[in-house]
Amino acid sequence: MVNDMQNEPNKWAPITVPDEGQELCYECDGKRLCWSCEGAGIRDSGAVCAQCGGSGRCIVCAGSGQVPTGTASTLDSKEAKRRLKLIGHFREMGYADVSDAPSLKFVRRSPLLARKPQVVAYLRSAPSVSFSPGFVSDYFDSAQMIGTHTMRTDGEYVWPDFLAGYVEHYDVELPDEFLQHLGDRDWQLPAAIDVTTLSLPW
Repeated sequence: MVNDMQNEPNKWAPITVPDEGQELCYECDGKRLCWSCEGAGIRDSGAVCAQCGGSGRCIVCAGSGQVPTGTASTLDSKEAKRRLKLIGHFREMGYADVSDAPSLKFVRRSPLLARKPQVVAYLRSAPSVSFSPGFVSDYFDSAQMIGTHTMRTDGEYVWPDFLAGYVEHYDVELPDEFLQHLGDRDWQLPAAIDVTTLSLPW
C-alpha cells in the first residue's frame, strides 16, 4: 500500500513556520507524519497502521503540520476533551496491535440485527473525526470495496467508516452496550457534534 505522502514527498515536506493564526501541530511538531508508522501507512508486518488508517498523515492535523493557535494549551485541560470509545477495530483491518481487537472471522452473527437499517444509517451518517482517503478492500471479498479508514463518531463512540459495510453485508456483531446506546438515542445521531471537544482513544 503506497499512500499519497509517499507518492508526492515534496508536497508533504515538514513545515517549520506555521501560517498566521496557526501553531505547529503538538502531535507531529510540523512533520505532518503519523507518529506511529512515521508516514509509511503500514507496519513492518504489512498490516495497515491502526493509528492513521494507512494514510501516513498525523491524525491530529490531518497532515497539515499545524493547528489553530492555542490548541495545545486547550488540550492541557483534561476536562476539555472527552475520550471516545473505539468499536469496529477488527484485527484483519489493521488493528492487530490493539489489545482487544476482535477478528472478523468470529463476529458474523445470526439472526440479523432487528434494527439493521437504522444501525447502518447511524454508522454511515456520523461526522468524521479524522479523515483517510481511499477505499479499502472487503476482507471476505477482495474484489469489492467495503468503505474507508476515515473515523466517524457520535460523540461517545468512534468507529472506522468501513464498519457500516460489514454490518450491512455480513451482520457483524456490535457491542451490546453500543446497541443499547443507540436505542437510548432512538437510533438518531445528535443534532450537532463538536469534534474539537473529543479525543481519539489512542
